[in-house]
Amino acid sequence: IASAIAGSTKYAFRKLNAATDTKKDLQIVAEEGKMSGTVILLLDEIHRLDKTKQDFLLPLLESGNIILIGATTENPYISISPAIRSRCQIFELHRLKSTDISKAIDRALTDSENGLGKYNVN
Repeated sequence: IASAIAGSTKYAFRKLNAATDTKKDLQIVAEEGKMSGTVILLLDEIHRLDKTKQDFLLPLLESGNIILIGATTENPYISISPAIRSRCQIFELHRLKSTDISKAIDRALTDSENGLGKYNVN
C-alpha cells in the first residue's frame, strides 16, 4: 500500500525499520526531506520506535518534510506517542477472506484491459 501511495506522487520514497535502523538512518532521510522538499517514509515496526526517535520525527512531520506511513502489528494507541498519532491517520487492515482473494484472481485473469484476459489464461 505504501509503495502504491508513493508511486502515485512525485516524492521520494524511503523504507526504514524501527527495530533495526538507527537514529542516524532517520537523520539521513530527514536531511533528504529538507533538501528535496518531502520524503514519504515507510517505517516498519513503528511500535518499536523509541521516545528519542519519536521526538526527532515530530518536527519533521509538522514541517511536512516527511510524510509518515507506519506499519505495526501492535495497538498504535498504546505503542505510539500521542503527539505522533495526532499527526497521522490510522487505518486498520484486516485479513483477507479466501473468497475475496479468489474474486481478485478471477478478475485479474479475465480483465483484458488491466489484467491477463487478453492472454486467455485459464
